[in-house]
Amino acid sequence: MKIYRAIVAIIVLLLPIISVAQNKPEVTLYDVRKADGTHEVFKITTKKASILPVWSPENRTTAPITTDKAISLSKAWANKQYINFESYDVNSIKLLRINWPELNDRWYYLIEFTQRIKGYGSSGSYLFVVVLMDGSIVAPQKD
Repeated sequence: MKIYRAIVAIIVLLLPIISVAQNKPEVTLYDVRKADGTHEVFKITTKKASILPVWSPENRTTAPITTDKAISLSKAWANKQYINFESYDVNSIKLLRINWPELNDRWYYLIEFTQRIKGYGSSGSYLFVVVLMDGSIVAPQKD
């Protein structure tokens, strides 16, 4: 009987997450209009958002992904995506909550880099990278 109650309790707890995933297929994490006029949008599915680690900075525990790890992951991703750039200087790091009431306590990093062109120095443009708390990178979609 205890196992049955535990299963029912788990199902009841998961129903809000399942209904969110079925009703709204995408969560927009961040969007930015860059200096060159391009518009980039960072989105994930609600299913992906619902399975991210639950964490809150208010709990005073270490984040599932540290800022050092987020920077390392984002630079590795950027080096594969943008081969004409020599390096990336961190301009800012933001820790942001996924803005969906049904998906409380799921956070991500938004890292802004200045790109350095091989042989020329700063490109004058910025690169934004979203790192989720499971270590995955969200590629921007051009709008």
